[in-house]
Amino acid sequence: MSCQSYRAPIEGRNFPLRLLHVMIYISSAVCFQSLLSACTEPSGHRQASYSFQFSPQLNANITYTLRAKQIMSQQVRSIPSAFVQDMKLTWRCQAIARDSATVLLMQCDQFFIRSRGKDMDITYDSEDSLHEQFGVPGMASFVSRQGRLRVQSNGYTQIMNDSLNTSAVDSEAFALTTPLFCRLPDAAVSVGNRWGADYTSIMGFIPLQVHCDYTLLSVRDGKATLAIDAHLKTSLHTAGQKLFVANGSGYQKGKIEIRLKDGIVTSSSFVQFLSGEMDMSGLKVPFTQGAEIRITGTVEQ
Repeated sequence: MSCQSYRAPIEGRNFPLRLLHVMIYISSAVCFQSLLSACTEPSGHRQASYSFQFSPQLNANITYTLRAKQIMSQQVRSIPSAFVQDMKLTWRCQAIARDSATVLLMQCDQFFIRSRGKDMDITYDSEDSLHEQFGVPGMASFVSRQGRLRVQSNGYTQIMNDSLNTSAVDSEAFALTTPLFCRLPDAAVSVGNRWGADYTSIMGFIPLQVHCDYTLLSVRDGKATLAIDAHLKTSLHTAGQKLFVANGSGYQKGKIEIRLKDGIVTSSSFVQFLSGEMDMSGLKVPFTQGAEIRITGTVEQ
């Protein structure tokens, strides 16, 4: 009998290769199922949500500093003109009462304003006791007296009646406190969420109606950073020796940082732009006004 060498069937010889294919297929299926589960099943880590309220401790002392640079351009009978205004306001506040809102006792420690243009350069500085440079009677007395501001837990403010006298300086200067406070959401929000607020403010002593959208950008080290994107509108009517009307619209964009534990603004920076037309007893005057504003807030318990 002749001896013939035994050769394994083809399928037997390919068994290791087929086993490898099966293992790869199983591994791929397991990986795919894991990815599918990760995409379709709810995650165990939910995005954090945050609640905000303006709620400083009673007797807490807060110092706000507002710095603004404004540039206004206008055109009278086709002749352009422009002026620049620098302003600094420092407010010292104390939380003196709280019920459904917080009452702040406020005093303006410093009021500096300088307006300059082609043919003028006038300044008022409350820290200069020699003379009333800006020519506005009562400015110095405003700086030296106190007023009360009622701040709701959502950041909306109301000037209390006993804070004002008949001077226009008082009402306008107190209106400048509006940007010191952030309008807070009524419900908890997460990073990326937006909420809106409507309020009144002032820009270079021009009253503004503001619709502002806030977006929570981040939360870190006990502070929240928000984006500001607002639409501005003004409609000013005054009657005196001459009728003055101003109508305009614009925007406000920037960022604001607040403390998580009490909603106090620690820093804010934003730009404003407004354009429109003034009517001075029938004389039409187109105008534009831009501003850069920076605010800082510090707290002492």
